Amino acid sequence: MHTPARFDTWMPYLLLAWVGIGAVAFAFFRRSHNPRLKRAVWNALVVVGNLAFVIAAAWFGAPWYVMLLALGVAAVGSYRSIRMTYFCAACGAHHFPMQGAVPPVNCQQCGLSLDAPPRTPTAH
Repeated sequence: MHTPARFDTWMPYLLLAWVGIGAVAFAFFRRSHNPRLKRAVWNALVVVGNLAFVIAAAWFGAPWYVMLLALGVAAVGSYRSIRMTYFCAACGAHHFPMQGAVPPVNCQQCGLSLDAPPRTPTAH
């Protein structure tokens, strides 16, 4: 039988890992201008992060009804995060609509349509 881990013992390590991953992700998303790479990394972070949340809840001995709630929150959160996050093909800026479910049409950074093809670099 599985003995639940003690949450207070693992909390400092989990918090340190969370802050470290967040700092690396923040730096990556601020510096990278490649929308395809950003999309791939974003999808991986969302899925892996929510799986880690559900696995941690089980590991710490959450009751079945809390696990059911955690699965629901993780599923809806993953779906919403993946489907509602947009990356500009021209400049690589990310957009997440916070005012309801209306997707942005134009990039707030460069002003081009989010459906526009990527700009080709020109030599000067």
